[in-house]
Amino acid sequence: MKSFSFGPICKAKINVKSAGKSIVNTSTFTADNFPYNILMKSLNAAQKRQEDIMMEKTGLPLHEQINLLKDYLRINGYKSGSIKFYSPCWNGLMSYAASENLNTYTQKLGIRFLTEHFRTDLAKSNNKTSKKYIRGIKLLDSFILNGKMSEFSKRVSPAPKSFLNIAEEYTSYLQSLGQTRKSIKSKRSRIKQLFDFFEHESIHSITEVNKGCILAFMKHLTMKYSSVARSNILYTTKDFLLYCESKELVTVKLSALIVAAKFVCPQLT
Repeated sequence: MKSFSFGPICKAKINVKSAGKSIVNTSTFTADNFPYNILMKSLNAAQKRQEDIMMEKTGLPLHEQINLLKDYLRINGYKSGSIKFYSPCWNGLMSYAASENLNTYTQKLGIRFLTEHFRTDLAKSNNKTSKKYIRGIKLLDSFILNGKMSEFSKRVSPAPKSFLNIAEEYTSYLQSLGQTRKSIKSKRSRIKQLFDFFEHESIHSITEVNKGCILAFMKHLTMKYSSVARSNILYTTKDFLLYCESKELVTVKLSALIVAAKFVCPQLT
């Protein structure tokens, strides 16, 4: 059987019907403009960019690599508590690397840290601490050497990057009140609507929020949600604004607008 190849030049016949007649038009595709080659060039360019980013990360000092990982996790929805949970592992890795005169992460370093220094059996580790350390190293390994963490499910970020800190502070406040995990999860989901709206309106800090922003948000809710959903979102929004006022993050009593929402925006009732 003869092997098939596009060769340096391909000719494609395209039948075009015009006024009831079939016209044969011959279009020439060179190796540079044939769609497959164009696609491959695009994929190769993307892969090259990814490799460049990975090369930059693999050459950084270990503490910078870990800081980049923390930023990546934060952006991808990991709470500060979750990141803090793995910090002992990463701190231990840095201490071990320093004792071995190593300055950057490699897979060999990660394995040696777990098996020789931490005495972890990678094949059968039932200890909770061991599992935490193994996962902590896997997170770092995948991020540094693969540029992503496809084996770990991406979590829904609680807020756009600009509002991550205030979202986490509000969550900690709710936890300090002893609220249930289910209640906190619902409130985080609702308040995310407020943060997403601010981000869409190019508002990147809670200190930039004024009365007009809140009224615009209320109007936005009337076009997107049912009356029950609006009521729940506004209830949580008011609670969040009261928290911000107690911390003097805003200088105007914005929460009062929601109390008077039925007078400002009758359709909210």
